[in-house]
Amino acid sequence: MELWRCCSTQAPSDVLDASGACATVTQTAWLVSTACDIVARKERHGMVVSCPFLLYLVSSQDKAAQVRSICKPLKPLGIHSVSLHPGASIEH
Repeated sequence: MELWRCCSTQAPSDVLDASGACATVTQTAWLVSTACDIVARKERHGMVVSCPFLLYLVSSQDKAAQVRSICKPLKPLGIHSVSLHPGASIEH
């Protein structure tokens, strides 16, 4: 519900999960799907969403690969994502 509330506000909002728990592939897919739905709803109501952006800070290179595999098909739709893991350059 926190994600939905933050993303549904008029002004852009950031959502941060600081629990330290790693999301499962299913949870990540659900979050990405929810974010995409929120963007689509805003656009249907005439709001301009210039560049939806999802940033994932993950615990390992394997988790980063999982996030990329979920988010990659959304890039042609204008939803950009980055997943960073320890040891990765922020420029990658």
